[in-house]
Amino acid sequence: LLIVWMLVIFMFSAQNSTVSSSVSEGFSYRLFSVINPDFKTMSAEEQATFLESIMTPIRKLAHFTLYFILGFIASGLFVTIKNRGMLLKSAVSWGVCVLYAISDEIHQYFVPGRACAVFDVFIDSLGAVLAVVLFAVAICVIKPLKKYKNFK
Repeated sequence: LLIVWMLVIFMFSAQNSTVSSSVSEGFSYRLFSVINPDFKTMSAEEQATFLESIMTPIRKLAHFTLYFILGFIASGLFVTIKNRGMLLKSAVSWGVCVLYAISDEIHQYFVPGRACAVFDVFIDSLGAVLAVVLFAVAICVIKPLKKYKNFK
């Protein structure tokens, strides 16, 4: 599952700037059509201006979300390592995500119209670390609860 999700991220990163922007704009258009009924009544020019104003936050949220999912999957995989503490398992999970984020940005450098952005690695790392921490906390809370016979 970890490799499959890495391939999903790779495929998004392999899109040139025109395709990537189109995907982001299409997603944003559908999202705001649902959550803001007034959006559909705007003129095409007003919609375009609005979408342009929120495109950067939407794209950064996409980075955060993709790597949050990657962090969660990595945590699920590395928690199975025997005879190691949760801190080490979490560090390995997060480290894998950060290294992949760095390699992904380097990959984007070679895609037409895309760039290698250190800030994106930071956003990716934040998404991953949040998932890893939440996963570790959940494991540390659930494991002691399972010792009680009535907990199922």
